[in-house]
Amino acid sequence: MKKMVLMILICCVIISMAFGAGATETASTQTKDPIRIGFLFARSGALGLMGEESLQAGLIAVEQINARGGINGRMIEAVIADVPDTTAAQSEANRLATKEGVKIFFGTYGSALSSVMTGVINRNGGYYMEVISVADNITDRDLDGIYRLHFKGSVMGNSSIDFLKWLCDGHNIALSDLKLALFYENSDFGMSTGIGFKETAAKYGIKIVVDESYSKDIPDTTPMVLKAKNAGANFVMMTPYINDAINFVRTSKNMEFKPLGYIGLGTGFGLPVFYEALGDAAQGLFDADPLQTPSYATMAESMIGPYKEFEKLVQAKLGHAPIVVNMLTWQAVWLVANEVLMNAKDPTDVKEISALTDKLYFPLGSLPTGHGVQFDSKGQNQLCQIGGMQWQNGKLVNVYPVEMADKAVVDFPLKK
Repeated sequence: MKKMVLMILICCVIISMAFGAGATETASTQTKDPIRIGFLFARSGALGLMGEESLQAGLIAVEQINARGGINGRMIEAVIADVPDTTAAQSEANRLATKEGVKIFFGTYGSALSSVMTGVINRNGGYYMEVISVADNITDRDLDGIYRLHFKGSVMGNSSIDFLKWLCDGHNIALSDLKLALFYENSDFGMSTGIGFKETAAKYGIKIVVDESYSKDIPDTTPMVLKAKNAGANFVMMTPYINDAINFVRTSKNMEFKPLGYIGLGTGFGLPVFYEALGDAAQGLFDADPLQTPSYATMAESMIGPYKEFEKLVQAKLGHAPIVVNMLTWQAVWLVANEVLMNAKDPTDVKEISALTDKLYFPLGSLPTGHGVQFDSKGQNQLCQIGGMQWQNGKLVNVYPVEMADKAVVDFPLKK
């Protein structure tokens, strides 16, 4: 009888060990499963050029993170979707969330796309970090799990007028003497910045003589230039895309419209092709955007090495130095991976990673673009830094704020 009992006990121990080993193996396998992250960017259509640039920067960040061991040993798997328009944005965000099982998302270049996708992701209980798009409603809707590391458009407009005030104060130009022509493209992007332009111009008593929204696909900017010239405008503030930015400056030169200066908000005035197309006509013009030359003096020490590596990878893979959309996407992916997912018990638990995101804090200047990090209750980063940049001898250099500048302002006011 004792032998039988002993044999039963031994069998039970063996069976228990077998089940335990199986459970351990299952847990181990689970912890090694890749973390699937959705990248929703336009790769085709009108936004495809900058959308692809943005996406590639995110993929380089993933490559760097995985090369360092991933998220506590789990590799990141990028799940990519092309979203050239709002129809695709809605269907692809829904497909990734419901059929691909993706819970964490990054996007996108195009405010209208983001406005659609964030609604879909929120309804499916996902986590989304907006890296570029600025329309106010992306975060103003106060959707759970939706964050933006970059500016709200209206705040970006506010900050651009602050930059204009700084320029005028430093060059003995009275704000009361300014006659401002405002032009902003009529999508969510431009309209949001237009709100900020007008709010802060009113605060400083700057006179607005032209206030016009327009389609970025406008074939001829002659009517816009003529309106500014006839109104006696002596400074132009624009929120353009690249083609309309080039067209407007070129037409101004041809029509001998000679304001004191131009500030272009966003990538329209900031891309290398802007100078390539305009040559000397771009000299002295300003771009208001996140810094395109990082300030290593203020950048978080933990980011400096990885960012310098990123610069080399962008040059090798994309054939140019990082542009602002590269920088904005990279810093968002790097930040979320290393400061949020790395510290989560379950890096796919949306509630947990949202709670960790809510607690993030980095002072202004910590990120490559000059931003800091502190999210408000609606998921909007409150520590965004506008960079004032100027085209000088074919290079876009930082001139504002002073603590992040690498050159002084030249050729302002513009030569008549």
